[in-house]
Amino acid sequence: MIFTLPAKFIFRLTRPTVIIFAGKGRDIAISAVSHLLKNYISSFCLVREKISFSCVTKKIIAISYSDLSDEDLRFLLVFAKKVLLVVTHTSDLYPDKIIIPGQLQEAEKIHELSPLLSLNDVIFLNSDDEALLEIKTKMKSSVVTFGLG
Repeated sequence: MIFTLPAKFIFRLTRPTVIIFAGKGRDIAISAVSHLLKNYISSFCLVREKISFSCVTKKIIAISYSDLSDEDLRFLLVFAKKVLLVVTHTSDLYPDKIIIPGQLQEAEKIHELSPLLSLNDVIFLNSDDEALLEIKTKMKSSVVTFGLG
């Protein structure tokens, strides 16, 4: 669990926006977005291990999907003001390689999140990843794509 009990209580009151980063390139995306937000938004917190009391008082919290337990994820999805899910890529991206639909394991994990996201939430998908584009049409929340594809 990434929350302390006092942090959970404060999170429910403050209801920050949460950015969840998923996919194989999430560390690069976290670094880029964090750098940008730290320079322009003073009320931002990047979570590395535990969500502290001081972090839940911020307006925007960023976290890696891999750091979340199922319980933490459900808590964030229920109590966050808004969830922004950024999915970099779930398969190897090679221009000359065809991605086989049977190799959608990580993409399917992302798809499992879709019923939990509200219409208010936004998913950012890498359009260069064929596996992600397959699940794009099944999402009920807003979908924004990025990439060259």
